[in-house]
Amino acid sequence: MNRIVCLRQVLKVLAVATLMNVNATAHAATLRWAGAGELVSCDPAVSVDTSTLVLLGHIYERLVTRDKQFALAPSLAISWETLSPTVTRFKLRPGVRFHDGAAFTADDVAFSIERARLPTSLIKSNTVGVKAAVRIDDLTVEIHTERPMPTLLNQLYLIPMMSRAWAIKHGVTGPADYVGGKENFATRHANGTGPYRLKSFESGGKVVLAADPKWWGKREGNVTEGLYVPIRSNATRLAALVSGEVDLLIDPPVQDLERLKGNAQIKLLQIPEPRVIVLQFDLARDELLFSTVKGKNPFKDRRVREAIRLAIDSDALHRKVMRGNSIPTTSLIAKGVTGYSAKADPPARFDQARGRQLLAEAGYPQGFGVTLDCTNDRYILDEQICSALAGMMS
Repeated sequence: MNRIVCLRQVLKVLAVATLMNVNATAHAATLRWAGAGELVSCDPAVSVDTSTLVLLGHIYERLVTRDKQFALAPSLAISWETLSPTVTRFKLRPGVRFHDGAAFTADDVAFSIERARLPTSLIKSNTVGVKAAVRIDDLTVEIHTERPMPTLLNQLYLIPMMSRAWAIKHGVTGPADYVGGKENFATRHANGTGPYRLKSFESGGKVVLAADPKWWGKREGNVTEGLYVPIRSNATRLAALVSGEVDLLIDPPVQDLERLKGNAQIKLLQIPEPRVIVLQFDLARDELLFSTVKGKNPFKDRRVREAIRLAIDSDALHRKVMRGNSIPTTSLIAKGVTGYSAKADPPARFDQARGRQLLAEAGYPQGFGVTLDCTNDRYILDEQICSALAGMMS
């Protein structure tokens, strides 16, 4: 119980300017879109930022993907079978080529998984429990695990496939130390098997993608070029959409949604997003770094954690801060994601009187001071949510 869930599935809102018919199929088109986030690196092994994952998802593919209902589906692997509790055999899709023309084989799978396990990789948690990736032939690979792993496919969904030959050629067999500020060839260049190839990645975050005419899959729509521009300012980003400078916003400001609904040239698409926004306690330290309590960590007392949970009015956050564009929850797993259980997602209780009672029982009848760290302009209305939380806990 080291996390408190505040809101689930902040609704993904897309604002599309109908100045350009993105559904037309008769002619090729350039899609210009914007968001607050930016591409931080083209290296898929250091890509844990959401905006980066979304952009690289058009370039790099995985053994398995997710369909429009979020269910696991074949991608670079067309089938798989369990040979034993710790061995799963995957048959790879024939005829797949990287953007440089090289064939995709089992050697690339084994290489990508081993590369993801390296110390400088920020996706190595997705390889936990994986013992080895063994090549059987060009189109067959076996994944050996340390124990039976029902989560194997979920983890493989998060490991993009890279070209072993390309990585060796350019000296990027290991990810650069992104946390340490290091870069290598893979930071600014990419070579995947996806529907779009990287055309350019400019300073300032502008990214241009070009459709790969030799992609193995069936392309939906008519977009042959994608232009992404990060615009951090909400007002500037919205103005770019309204003026027609961009065709699509992936994160229009929630406070402006009603105004956008009144614009005949703007179409809003609201989609439940499987993101969970949580409040997490520091339970690792015996003494908190920033607190009026010295010599111990009050969060290690369950009564304190429960008191904070009871102090948070999730429905008020939903109605007033998020303006109805969220779903209150008590589950760390969003509905639609493997592992979700309605039984583990009861309505959140809001009872400040009981919370004060629990604090007193834990030895803090007057409460205590602690620093609340939050993100700013990373998630929808994150600063406003944080300010509301601080007020509720006070």
